[in-house]
Amino acid sequence: MVWIGYAREDVDKTVKPMAFAGFEKGYLETLNITWADTERGHGPTGTAIRTGKMSMCRNMLTDLNFVPWREQAIKRGYASSIALPLKVKGKTFGALTIYSREPDPFTEDEAGLLSEIASDLAYGITAIRWRIAQHEAEEKLKKNAAELKELNATKDKFFGIIAHDLKNPFASMLGSSEILSGDPSHFDYETIKKFGAIMYDSAKSGYSLLENLLEWSRSQTGTLTFIPKKINILDIINENITNMTATAINKKIQLYSEVTNDLEITADTNMLNTILRNLLNNAIKFTYPGGKVTVQTEKNENNIIVTVKDTGVGIPKVDIQKLFRIDTKYTNYGTADERGTGLGLLLCKEFVEKHGGRIWVESEEGEGSAFKFTIPLI
Repeated sequence: MVWIGYAREDVDKTVKPMAFAGFEKGYLETLNITWADTERGHGPTGTAIRTGKMSMCRNMLTDLNFVPWREQAIKRGYASSIALPLKVKGKTFGALTIYSREPDPFTEDEAGLLSEIASDLAYGITAIRWRIAQHEAEEKLKKNAAELKELNATKDKFFGIIAHDLKNPFASMLGSSEILSGDPSHFDYETIKKFGAIMYDSAKSGYSLLENLLEWSRSQTGTLTFIPKKINILDIINENITNMTATAINKKIQLYSEVTNDLEITADTNMLNTILRNLLNNAIKFTYPGGKVTVQTEKNENNIIVTVKDTGVGIPKVDIQKLFRIDTKYTNYGTADERGTGLGLLLCKEFVEKHGGRIWVESEEGEGSAFKFTIPLI
């Protein structure tokens, strides 16, 4: 019987059988060979791998180093063995072990010939490994090239969307300011106020987009530092609700928190603020006057689940899958014709995933939406 074993670089320095030929009958399963300097490492195979030299058991009945395997070997009719190291560039990676039914069967010439065969075998194994590695590398390069091409196409599309979204508020501001810069005395107070409101809304929309775009670009280029620390999420929620209260009052929307307990989490304060700001802004934008926007939290074994819930227009089921994606644009006008940037939810997803959490939405068209995200407790 002949078998090939590879030396593993694990804690116990085990030898893994890779192939065999001849009368084996389950013998290899009983070996438990190691190439460490221990009792089970002093047999021919372990010794050949550890020393890098040929090792021989001339008689299994009398060789004390072969005691751990003697019983199983004799059952199968083995009487002696020779183990030859398999090397590449001077480093032994395995052994070729040959068994005989006769004691001391290998002459010096035969041992030399077998050593040459082991060298040829090691060369062949190395060549096969190299070809496999080369093929895997080529396949990986092809895959990376395809992914890069797809990513570039996606980002080109994304930048086209952003450019279009930036163009709209600037067009409104330019149009309104051009009219007012002519001769404002031709307009009454209400008309001037109307143009002013258009310019303000356009500037706010453009600023919101630029703010999100800046944070997203910093995240993509690695210049946005992720600094998690212990914070009280109740304080963060209350702070963001306070900042959005004026916007909610202008639309006659009730905005409040149902969070009453102090909950400590580990999170990046700036990123968490960005997530809540975008979700609250969207909820107010798509809720009709007289509606409600609430923030809730729930604690389970591993996470804090934060929910921003509104009584707004809701999202058609067919459009839910378009959210949180860079390659598609899903943005509608708000209930007061507010313009969406199309970037806020993408940024939310980016920042939630940096925390090891996930974000999703539960929505029914005409019945409002509940945007939920998790922040791991640890």
